[in-house]
Amino acid sequence: MLPVVILAAIAVIAAVAVTATLLLWHRDPSDSDRITAAAQKYVAAVGNGDNATVVSLLCGPEADAQRDDALQENLVPEGAGSDSETGNDNGSRHRVTVQNVQIRGQVASARVVSTPGGEGTLFFREEDKSWKVCDEAAEEFGQQR
Repeated sequence: MLPVVILAAIAVIAAVAVTATLLLWHRDPSDSDRITAAAQKYVAAVGNGDNATVVSLLCGPEADAQRDDALQENLVPEGAGSDSETGNDNGSRHRVTVQNVQIRGQVASARVVSTPGGEGTLFFREEDKSWKVCDEAAEEFGQQR
């Protein structure tokens, strides 16, 4: 009877170890990681003049306004949306450092330093399980202390 109990205990320990390893190995990115990635992509797209990517990273109302402005200025072909991507032939690269990510419910802020470019604070709103750059979120962020 004792060997069966020992074997069962070993099996349970092995199952827990395998499950823990898989969970750690395949973890979903944290909100902070997703905000950092969105900020880096946004700053690079702005620096490269990639308007379609910029629009895809903006929160709803701001994306609509940016898309409308771009259409009026003929910067984006009609019908271009968040799935469109444009490149920049000059190959410029931006080094972006994201610091001090703070999340307050559905809004967040992050300090961004870009070389070349400068530094500033970006605000984000979570929409459809994605973090979007959203100037409108600045006021909401300040109210949620």
